Amino acid sequence: MTDPSIGKPNLDQEQLGTREPRPWPKRLNLMITGLILLLVVAYFFIGSSFFLRSVVLPSIEKSMMATIQVEDISLSPFSQIELKDLIITPYNGETLVSAKGALVRYSLLTILGGTIKLDQLQLMNPEVIIIEAEDGKSNLSSWLESLPPSPNAPLPVMDLNLLSVENGKVILRQKTSGGGQNVTELLLNKVSIEKLGQDLEGPLKLDIGLKTTKITDAGEETQLALSMKLEGDLGLNAELFPEKSTLNGQLKVESATGAYADMVGVNGDLILALEPGSIDDVSLSMMRNGQAAGNIRVMGPFDFATSEGRIVAAFDNLNRQFLNLAGAVAGIDFKETVMDGSLTMTLTNGGNLLALAVTTTCSNVSIGTGEGVTPPLNVELDTTLNYDADGEKLTVQQFGLTVADGATPAITGALLKPVTFAWNGQPESFQEPEFNFNITNFNLGDWRDFTFDTLNQGELFGDFSLKVEQSGTRMQADFTGGFKDADMAFDGHTESGTSGSLNLEMVFEDYTRVTLKRLAMEWSNTSGNSLVSFSASGSHVLGSKGYNLHTEAKADLALMKSFVNMDGLSIEQGLGELSFRLRDNDDDLSGVLQMALRDYTGSFSGMSYESYTVGLNSEFSIRDELLKLGTTQIDFHEDFNDGGTIGIKGEMDLERETGAFMINSVGINRFALSPFLNPFSNAEDFTEVTLNLEAELQLDLNGESTLKGNTSLSNLKVKDPESERIKELQSELDLDLAWNTQHLEIRPSFFKLTPTSLADNVIKVSGQIPLLPFMASKGNLRVNSPSMDLTSYFDLIAKPEEAQAQVQSTSTPDVPPAPQSGALDVPMGEFDVKLDIAKLIVRNVSIKAFQAHALWQTNTLTIRPLGMTLNEGLIKAEMAMDFAKPDWGYDMTLEVDQIPIEAFMDTLNPSEKGQVSGMISGKAEWKGAGLTESGWQRNLNGAMSLKYTDADINFVSPEMRLLMTPITAVLRLPELLKAPINGFETNLKIENQILGLDAFKLQSDAFQVHASGEIPLDNVLTNSVLNLPVEFYLERSIARKSNLMPSSAPKDTPHVKLPDFVKLEGTIGAPKTKTDKLVLSGLLVKSGAGLVKSAAVLPLNVGEGAVKVLKDVGGFLTGDSKTSEEGNEGEDKKEEKSGILEQVNPLKLLDNFRNRGGDQ
Repeated sequence: MTDPSIGKPNLDQEQLGTREPRPWPKRLNLMITGLILLLVVAYFFIGSSFFLRSVVLPSIEKSMMATIQVEDISLSPFSQIELKDLIITPYNGETLVSAKGALVRYSLLTILGGTIKLDQLQLMNPEVIIIEAEDGKSNLSSWLESLPPSPNAPLPVMDLNLLSVENGKVILRQKTSGGGQNVTELLLNKVSIEKLGQDLEGPLKLDIGLKTTKITDAGEETQLALSMKLEGDLGLNAELFPEKSTLNGQLKVESATGAYADMVGVNGDLILALEPGSIDDVSLSMMRNGQAAGNIRVMGPFDFATSEGRIVAAFDNLNRQFLNLAGAVAGIDFKETVMDGSLTMTLTNGGNLLALAVTTTCSNVSIGTGEGVTPPLNVELDTTLNYDADGEKLTVQQFGLTVADGATPAITGALLKPVTFAWNGQPESFQEPEFNFNITNFNLGDWRDFTFDTLNQGELFGDFSLKVEQSGTRMQADFTGGFKDADMAFDGHTESGTSGSLNLEMVFEDYTRVTLKRLAMEWSNTSGNSLVSFSASGSHVLGSKGYNLHTEAKADLALMKSFVNMDGLSIEQGLGELSFRLRDNDDDLSGVLQMALRDYTGSFSGMSYESYTVGLNSEFSIRDELLKLGTTQIDFHEDFNDGGTIGIKGEMDLERETGAFMINSVGINRFALSPFLNPFSNAEDFTEVTLNLEAELQLDLNGESTLKGNTSLSNLKVKDPESERIKELQSELDLDLAWNTQHLEIRPSFFKLTPTSLADNVIKVSGQIPLLPFMASKGNLRVNSPSMDLTSYFDLIAKPEEAQAQVQSTSTPDVPPAPQSGALDVPMGEFDVKLDIAKLIVRNVSIKAFQAHALWQTNTLTIRPLGMTLNEGLIKAEMAMDFAKPDWGYDMTLEVDQIPIEAFMDTLNPSEKGQVSGMISGKAEWKGAGLTESGWQRNLNGAMSLKYTDADINFVSPEMRLLMTPITAVLRLPELLKAPINGFETNLKIENQILGLDAFKLQSDAFQVHASGEIPLDNVLTNSVLNLPVEFYLERSIARKSNLMPSSAPKDTPHVKLPDFVKLEGTIGAPKTKTDKLVLSGLLVKSGAGLVKSAAVLPLNVGEGAVKVLKDVGGFLTGDSKTSEEGNEGEDKKEEKSGILEQVNPLKLLDNFRNRGGDQ
């Protein structure tokens, strides 16, 4: 049998061999594989740190308006993200948020399904720093204001398994106006919320702390640290409001210092129990060291979702320990205060309607601050009010306040009828309410620590009423009160029994217009006389520029003089007045300022005033940034006599800051100038004196300003002290100034006096004075004159000769050394001053070639040269001072040669012309540092020589008479005090705090005084102790006739030295002459011997024997064994008559040495 399949083609194989294979399975496989690879790459790329830093963070930074810095980012897109070292800094601000780490575990698929499922949200060491300035603005508020507004989208569905925060901080730094700082820290030690799933319920653990630190401007710190722990179940509704929760916790004061120190040991128990639609119990019970400190409890039905309910808060026995938890932050200590009361709050209509009732009783309210402790008071407050948010109105149904001192009310306030404040524009129908406030029996003395420092005692009283009319569109406030029986202290003086009054009437209409109908204040003394009064009235429309204001003030200067402690000021009578009117009508501002000092009698800085009045009256206006100064004048009067006027007129562009003003005087005469001319005691007549003033001021605050003017004083009459002739004097000043922000330029300006036959009397001044910046500028000043004759002007001010007062020198009391000068840093680079006066004449003083050059260079001053020729005598000086050293260094030299003293004395005292003569010459060189007592003593070194020759003066100095009198008394030669002085010379040197007196010689024809030695210098120069031996020489014939001639005296000297019997002791400020009593006795005995021998009433043999005994005793006491007769036998014989010395009064010999003008 044959197989049927044999020979037949295989169709499947043919078909397979001839058809194209299908590609899509392979492509699909490739696409799936590529997609998987792409997803893998995208997964790793999106999760990479590069993508997050380059793409994600810049987008987040832009939306947050802040820079975000992260040390490391780790992302698993489907499950978690982890950040390390996170820092968030707002643009143009300081770092706001930082954290050591942040971990977020989530389910991406669940989030894509619409539920935010967070398995874990953890923050590690987060820190938020908020810095608040004095104006209340902070870096947080500035950042929040910069963020774009967020849409009001509904909250997403949350499923949070664990929220935790560890070691977190929120720090608030507040700067105070005094330079101090308040720092508040919220410490999030550990916060965790677990299993807060979709039902928003879960366990809560809270461990936080609060730390507040007050730092004063002096650096003193006061600190308080609290801790709080809460644990329980927390339930939130869909809007994240608390709903069903039960929490228990503890509050504890961990540490306290300063004003908070008494809070150590305070702790409390906190309970929070909430049910849906009800606050079951929220209470806080405080304890301190086991004793109750107060309780607060809040309860009542309340729906957080609708904000409706009735909440009652009761507080009882809240004492110091509890109240100081709040007061400590403000630096307040509530002392013995105890507070009880309740607060009931009813909310309806979605929280838009609020009814609030408060009843509070506070006993022994005493508050302690840095100023002191207030007296204890009892306070009661009872108020009820309704607030309608939708209706935009507030109704006060009841208000009562009583403040009592013990059982005596001191302050009471009550609302007599309800009042409604509406700002919705709709009229309200209600009775016109009235509020009264009274103050009685309020003792200011108990509050002296909190009142003005000037008010120490007194009683405060007052009645205040507030009336609301016309549906609340008009309110009127009135107050009448003041104080009485008050002791007012000011500048070291206390005025007892004074009283003050205050009256106020104010109206507020249509919520826009405020009218001050009357404000009056007055202060009176115990006799009821007004010391100071003030009054004001005006009006203003809120939201506009328009206002009107008028103020007046008066002060009785005679009654106020006890409160003004100013050197050189005396007040017998006078009245001060001030009046100010200001009106602003849109952009048109105008005003009038009036000030006056009326009928002033008294003196100030050596000038006397008699019924003197000076007043200022100024009118001004401002429109379109243009200030116009209208009628502005200063008026002068003496009694009822017109003294003339100074007027000012001009305008200024306030926008460009440029302006022009004219100043001129009209009729300024003796009635205006008399206080300033009175010191010129030699003026003969003021009746025709006049002052003329003309000036032009061009002001440019951004460029150059100029002032050009002329001032002249004329018809001032003075009598010549020699010729008795009346002279008319005048003076004139031509001023030309220019200045900008950097320097003041004195263009050539001239000061002119009445010319004389000897001088033109013109001084030229020019220069440039740097303003800002000093260090970058150079300045100079030049003063020169070809000739000045000031004789007539000196006659005008020179006072007549007065009897010289007897001055008794006293030692300066010891005072503690003054502090060292300290280095001086003057911010000025270089300033050069040159003075050149060719000729200067004042009476008998004639100065020629007076030149001085002073140069300031970076805290050093050099004066070189300083020289002149004075009546043909020469004066030269140089000085250099270094102010940059802590003890200012100085180097000075002075040389004078043949200066005639007679010219000075005749100029100062022409009535005794020619009585003093002589020439002074000398040199001095001083180097040192420090101008304080200890500074100059420690550092001063130098030498000085001084010689006074050709003199003819007497002992006019009380100090010289005091020193010479003991010597003349010992020698029984009192007329030595009248012997003229021919001159003196001295050489001294200061080195190592020792003043070495090499030689001091006082020369007279009748005697000489020599002294030398060392004087240790005291911190106070006048307290330096003296211990100097003094050598005394008598003219030869006086010594011989007085029998005081020592045997060892040379025979050819005009003066003979007496034995040393005098020392100069005491101090430089109070020198004393000390005599040696033993030597003194010998001198007296020897002097007495001569008198005994010449006594004619004794027998010759008795006289000679007594003389011999006395001379032997005197020689023994003085150390001179030989008598004067033995040593000068030849001279004595010339005077013998019959063996007896001629009886002669030796004092008459002084007549030969007296001033030729006669006995002085």
